[in-house]
Amino acid sequence: MRNITRITLTVGACLLPAFAQEAPTPTEPAAPAFVVPTDQIIKEEVHEQGGRDIIVREIEPIALPEPTQPVQPEPLDPAIRQQFLERLKALPPRILINVGATIYRSSDAPVRSLVKMRNADGEPVEFWSSADFRLLSNIGEFTGSDGKQRRLFMMWSMRDLDRDAALAARFRKPYQRPELPNLPVGAASFVLKSGTPSPAMLADIQALNDAYNARHEELVAAAETKVAEQAQREAELKAHPPVPKDIILNHWRIDSTEEGGVR
Repeated sequence: MRNITRITLTVGACLLPAFAQEAPTPTEPAAPAFVVPTDQIIKEEVHEQGGRDIIVREIEPIALPEPTQPVQPEPLDPAIRQQFLERLKALPPRILINVGATIYRSSDAPVRSLVKMRNADGEPVEFWSSADFRLLSNIGEFTGSDGKQRRLFMMWSMRDLDRDAALAARFRKPYQRPELPNLPVGAASFVLKSGTPSPAMLADIQALNDAYNARHEELVAAAETKVAEQAQREAELKAHPPVPKDIILNHWRIDSTEEGGVR
């Protein structure tokens, strides 16, 4: 006979800042409280953590409802489907650009971004840019200098070279500063590091740098707004810290005599 343990979680409150929580609309009924009668509690343990109690209870088994069957969607009307396809064809084509970027910053050198992309055949391509690609994270869609619509999907990280050097000195480890390329001062430009980009990829790279140059002030303002909003959220959280609530973990055991059989 094998034992199966079923666990349910009853959480008193979600520890999110008050400003990030959305009150339910008047049309949404409040969820009923989950209360276990005292005579159905077999064992209870209380653990204190961060000013709240975490209560672990073993309770009598609770009958759970049968899982609901997925609802099969109704087939789309052929006429509506045709209209959708026609509208989709009428939209201007969009080029999806997937990039990964590492931004290098220091107090004694201009920003440099090491950007990684892949050709249509999967070949990796890397290039250095004098554009701060962190700012480009505020661009979703844009029109390239060639008139084509593009959509940017980017993952990025920041390298603070001053901090890296300080950490290495603190822990007495050797530190080799990355060699950053010399690029022209002024408008953002790029230089290939590795790989052979296709003509289409070169057009995408140029479009990214052109968009950065054309919308630089807008991108800087958007980044500053994000920083200010984050500072405001942190100040609100500091002024009104969330009150930790108790958490109750209810679990029970089900005995099974065979695989897939429960009694």
